[in-house]
Amino acid sequence: MLDRVTDDIFRIVLGRTNAYLVLDRPDRSAVLVDTGLPVHGRRVLDALARLELAPERLRAILLTHRHLDHCGSAAALHRRSGAPVVAHEADAPGVQGTERSSPLRGVLDWTLGPLVALLDRRILRFEPCEVLPVRQGWADLGFRLVHLPGHTPGSSGFVHTRSGVVLCGDAAVNPGGQLGQPSRPFTLDPRSARRSQLVLAELDAPVYCFGHGTPLLRGGPALRRLAAAD
Repeated sequence: MLDRVTDDIFRIVLGRTNAYLVLDRPDRSAVLVDTGLPVHGRRVLDALARLELAPERLRAILLTHRHLDHCGSAAALHRRSGAPVVAHEADAPGVQGTERSSPLRGVLDWTLGPLVALLDRRILRFEPCEVLPVRQGWADLGFRLVHLPGHTPGSSGFVHTRSGVVLCGDAAVNPGGQLGQPSRPFTLDPRSARRSQLVLAELDAPVYCFGHGTPLLRGGPALRRLAAAD
């Protein structure tokens, strides 16, 4: 399903996960933010086709973090389009395959970590991908990266500089319009995640676009409340 967020930003609903296409209409090109699971590459290409764009018109693939449901199709889409894959340097090794993509928090990783790694690599068939590692303050292609650590070390949001819309991955989630914390087992540092929600709130974006759930209009006050909640 392809939902219009603004005139130039479209949400690709991939089951419980979202990816986003941001159009540059004068240039007849687009930037993709997140890619879904390894099985979702075809659906992203279909979304491009619905917007009458060939894969080669994809200028970049921006990843909000290293988890499989956000970077799983990056390698296939890079291969098909030639678009560079960009991620924060702290999460780049997980996408490149030199670290695990989806470690768990604390003692859970000792017990369930090997099973999750097996699921990622053997069952869901994650394919590592070459990444351009960037850091706080990176700006290009009409976007600016804001580092939002906590869910993962390199979790980041991308501010669309023309509209002010923020595409913020799993810094928070909004399923069914209920703003909440990201998945607890996969959030490595909950305290940092709450601080990052305050950073998001301070951006005072007209729209916040999440990796799970619906976009949130003028969500700064709600994000402050979320960060302060027990």
